[in-house]
Amino acid sequence: MKKLSKIINQQTKEVCIAAGETPDTAYFLNAGFCEQEIETNGDGRFYLAGFLPPKQPLNNEEIRQLRSQAYAQEVDKLTLEISRLKDNLPNPAIENEIAELSEQRQQKVLEIKQKYPYNA
Repeated sequence: MKKLSKIINQQTKEVCIAAGETPDTAYFLNAGFCEQEIETNGDGRFYLAGFLPPKQPLNNEEIRQLRSQAYAQEVDKLTLEISRLKDNLPNPAIENEIAELSEQRQQKVLEIKQKYPYNA
């Protein structure tokens, strides 16, 4: 995206952008800003296009939180359904359904662990 910006760190090519609903172009041009292609990785910092630093890897606490959210969204509903079925009188159809749901739950857990592996 093109924005009025000024390099504030020559080494990293981090830039400061002209802010405001309708920035006073003349003011910013006099202050050394110019229209440049810039990028951001969503952390509130902006860089010249092509100089965006790589994202830092997640730490184990952040990974734990992502796993917890994924378990809540995908695994907990299967666990709840298994518990509900176990409350019924046992019969072969229910036992088969419990076995299928248990297999699905184990598969979801493996997928989540593969998607969000902990750092060594």
